[in-house]
Amino acid sequence: MYNPDDPLTFTPNGIPTSLRTYLQEYALEKLTPATGKHVVIGRTLEYGGRRELRWLFKQYGRKILAEWVSQFGFMNLTPISFNYWHIVLEVDSYHRRDISQSAWHNRLKR
Repeated sequence: MYNPDDPLTFTPNGIPTSLRTYLQEYALEKLTPATGKHVVIGRTLEYGGRRELRWLFKQYGRKILAEWVSQFGFMNLTPISFNYWHIVLEVDSYHRRDISQSAWHNRLKR
């Protein structure tokens, strides 16, 4: 049974093994908090529970997480998660990428 107060277990490089489900396309044992920063922050903000979020805030700090939400959150989080973290982390402005300029969007118009 899930207990949010149980301690986390980690890979040798320091990534919580409980994030494995949300990082299936990555070799979790090869990720480090530094090399996997972008994806680890995004997936943990989107899917992490209390234990993983505590680790995330301790690992990166509030300032880095707010910067990530400001730069990448709009395109990498669901609207509900983005709005939540936008408020919690007190992000004043954020980068909103215009998808009409993306290669994917232009390809769909053909």
